[in-house]
Amino acid sequence: MGNVRKLTRAQFLLVCTATFLILSLLTAAFYVSFAGPQKTVDKHRVACVGDSISLGSNYTIDLYLMLGSSYNVSNFDVSGATVLLSTNNPYLKTGNFRS
Repeated sequence: MGNVRKLTRAQFLLVCTATFLILSLLTAAFYVSFAGPQKTVDKHRVACVGDSISLGSNYTIDLYLMLGSSYNVSNFDVSGATVLLSTNNPYLKTGNFRS
């Protein structure tokens, strides 16, 4: 025990740098082997437009179930709206159309 060697400052910094590099490489290897990059899957987007009749039905859910999980089915129905522009509530002027 009496024969303990002291490290110089340069040796100490070299050991710390080597330890840091080894830990960084191990962390990166762990990430690549276990976590891996996340795969993003682009979904097809389907916009369903309708009035109060379609708003109260489950057709968007049924359509999603038929198409599968690779589709994103959204409901943009507006009660009382119509496709005609010369009415009190044209669909083109609703917030759902702007979405």
